[in-house]
Amino acid sequence: MTVMKKIIHLCLLSLLLINIGQAKTLVISDIDDTMKMTNNMSSLGVIAHFLKNEPFPVMPVLYQDLKGLLEAKGESVDFFYVSGGYRAIFNGDKFIKKNNFPAGKMYLRNLKSPTSTFTYKYLTITKIIEDLSSEDRKNLVIYFFGDNAAFDADVYWQLTRELKLNSHIFIRDVQTKATFALEGETLAQAKGLNYFFTERDLKKSAVDPLLSEVTKQKIETLEKENKLLPDYTVKTLIKRISTKNKCINQSDLAAVFKCRKLAKQKAKQLINEYFSHD
Repeated sequence: MTVMKKIIHLCLLSLLLINIGQAKTLVISDIDDTMKMTNNMSSLGVIAHFLKNEPFPVMPVLYQDLKGLLEAKGESVDFFYVSGGYRAIFNGDKFIKKNNFPAGKMYLRNLKSPTSTFTYKYLTITKIIEDLSSEDRKNLVIYFFGDNAAFDADVYWQLTRELKLNSHIFIRDVQTKATFALEGETLAQAKGLNYFFTERDLKKSAVDPLLSEVTKQKIETLEKENKLLPDYTVKTLIKRISTKNKCINQSDLAAVFKCRKLAKQKAKQLINEYFSHD
């Protein structure tokens, strides 16, 4: 065998060994209230924020970090955006491109999709995983991102258990119930899920090693500018406290206003405490 042939054979063998050991990573993400400020906790809020199509400011760079740093480690990374929104009223591909999220395959509902959001997402993500090659499934790691406005946590956790996935699940706490327990309540958290009220929580989670210093600095800057938490999430917390204190059932209008004022004060206190902790 000539020297040149030996070199070629060695190169081919090296490439084969690299490919065999290469990990396959999927990032599967919801869109509304996970990547995009939608306010699914309020019917009127959905309409207002739907018209804006405004992303959470950290999420594009966070996803780009995931992609870049994993690929730098030699892993193959694919993004899949699975939303319960309808293709007829939301241009998901345009939203991804305009806001500089990593390119990926977009899954939106159409009129023939299951009416249940849970069923639609469960079947869609199952198909994504089943379509992978047997080799990719051997070394598969999945990063799930969603929120607790609907069924993301249930879908991701059930798929993880049933398909025995090596997954990391991150759930934005738009309900505020996984971050703040009111009097007589316990935190509404489930084992195996990483909840984040804002992106500052991700700096203390399993995703932290994959965040660049630039992204961490962006999170700190937005926190100092009071731009990390959308106003509508604060209103959700105020509404929770008002409901808990039965403000609407007060004896007169003055008492109702006083009760709601106290709810706002309590919400402000809880949020200040959240941002004061490291």
